Amino acid sequence: MRNLLRLRYLIFFVFVTITIQSAAQTATKANAVALIDSYMFQDVKGGIKKLLDLQNNLNAEFKPRRDEVESMTTKLNELKKQIDQNQNVNAARQKLVDDAVALENTIRRKSEDYDGQLKKRYQTLMSPLQQQIGIHMKTWCSQKNYIALIDVSKDNNGLILWMNDEEVINLTNELIRYINSVL
Repeated sequence: MRNLLRLRYLIFFVFVTITIQSAAQTATKANAVALIDSYMFQDVKGGIKKLLDLQNNLNAEFKPRRDEVESMTTKLNELKKQIDQNQNVNAARQKLVDDAVALENTIRRKSEDYDGQLKKRYQTLMSPLQQQIGIHMKTWCSQKNYIALIDVSKDNNGLILWMNDEEVINLTNELIRYINSVL
């Protein structure tokens, strides 16, 4: 099964290579493929400014809730240490155990609530921006006469066997500058 999958990738790669080579011999940039790395969109120094601003605002908005859960987790760890130190089976140790179990349940509920609220808020804030970025990526590709845009950060299956990393970074930076200029 694995060899069959490798054979399919090899056949696909040979087909793509032949197609790209023949296109490169007869074509201009009008049918070029652009490779970008979307992870660079979130780069603090050179990323998409609106995306970074929204992420920073979201982090600031949820910081008090995150700090509360972290504080409770620290308290739980302290309770567990006290339980470990008090090996005697008595009412005081049992109270510590009961407190730890209650706190652990509270942390789990607050964490689940926090995660759910964060995901919902993230979608609310990011969906419109992601749609705008997608529109501007298509516009950029049209202006540059690219027929396809491949995001190398999404390639987890080993399909891209070689690429010019410097050119990917250059195109990504160019795309980021364009998006920053239109947003």
